[in-house]
Amino acid sequence: MPRKKLPCFVGLPYKDHKQRVQLTKKYLKDYYVSDLGGVLYMERRHPNGI
Repeated sequence: MPRKKLPCFVGLPYKDHKQRVQLTKKYLKDYYVSDLGGVLYMERRHPNGI
């Protein structure tokens, strides 16, 4: 998926700490990541593209 087409806001549920760390590392370059009790809430760093 091209970086310009990524959504601005995403909420991803996770099962355990290991999965949370994997998801955080994967999306940290494109999103601000916050943990909301079992759901990673991610907001796009650059909403107008790259």
